[in-house]
Amino acid sequence: MSVCESLNKNEFYNQAEYKHYMAEATWIRGDIREALDMFAEVYKYHVTLRRKVRHMTKFLFAECVSKRSEASVVLVTNFAKKFAEEYGDYYFLSFLWQFCFLSEWFCDQKMADKLLEQYKELRALIMDRIKIIAVTALKQEEVEVVQRLLEVTLRYEMKQDYAHILSELFDFKCARGDLRGCSAVLTSSLELNVSLKPEQHDRFLALLLGLNRRNKQLPRQKQQQHFHKRLEVPCFQLKF
Repeated sequence: MSVCESLNKNEFYNQAEYKHYMAEATWIRGDIREALDMFAEVYKYHVTLRRKVRHMTKFLFAECVSKRSEASVVLVTNFAKKFAEEYGDYYFLSFLWQFCFLSEWFCDQKMADKLLEQYKELRALIMDRIKIIAVTALKQEEVEVVQRLLEVTLRYEMKQDYAHILSELFDFKCARGDLRGCSAVLTSSLELNVSLKPEQHDRFLALLLGLNRRNKQLPRQKQQQHFHKRLEVPCFQLKF
């Protein structure tokens, strides 16, 4: 660091003596507690570096949750809660929630639920992100994730988000010709008084009529196959 300091002293101190990069290296070495303390110090004393700290820790949080280290997850959760409660910064919690919510492990998903129950400010922050998560999940054909997002939006009365996700799910089902799935989405929209777009109702009707038409044509196609089928005379011998 002495070399960096000698080259540009002002930049060296403006960048918190590059402690955030040292924190990242410390995390990679496995000392997560020390790394979080270093990130916290940079965040506290260098306002201009807070965005950088958020960005760096986002990827480290994702790695932490994916590796299923309970002790590390506890440290990260306490870190995120600290900044939410002391600084009103829910950014750390929002990404921790996202990674836990998308985890395939039930305990992580339950933690995501608890965070939403505990912090109403977090619920407000994730509204726009929920839509992005839903669209991404559908592109990856992870319908179960979308269904859980719908449950979250219903639980906390996020009606606009619910309507948006339900509309995306309908388009997903319709594009795959899934009549039963489209019917289920349409039923949910009617039960909860959520309006789908007029063109979506038109596509559902076209899908329904198309299926009925195919079902009617199927017996006729079978008949035509019999009409054009060449009869074969069985081979047998006559005995006198």
